[in-house]
Amino acid sequence: MTKGRQLLIDTGASECNANSVISLCVLCCSQAKQKSIAVLTNKMKKSNQPCVFYRRFGKCMRKEKGTCPHVHDPKQVAVCKK
Repeated sequence: MTKGRQLLIDTGASECNANSVISLCVLCCSQAKQKSIAVLTNKMKKSNQPCVFYRRFGKCMRKEKGTCPHVHDPKQVAVCKK
């Protein structure tokens, strides 16, 4: 229940200031946002190394999904696929 500027929490006899509850909410949202940004940037890291599967077979499933960080150069595809 809210009474004026104070928020009563039913999980005990403690009272919290409404501003502190809002700031905790903002902090949690900020941390979640930063974590999702970190996950996305880690997925988007690129490498200068050629993709082993693309060089050998001429096809890379991770490239088609957009998750392969390696270079896919059609000039470097193997002619003889042993």
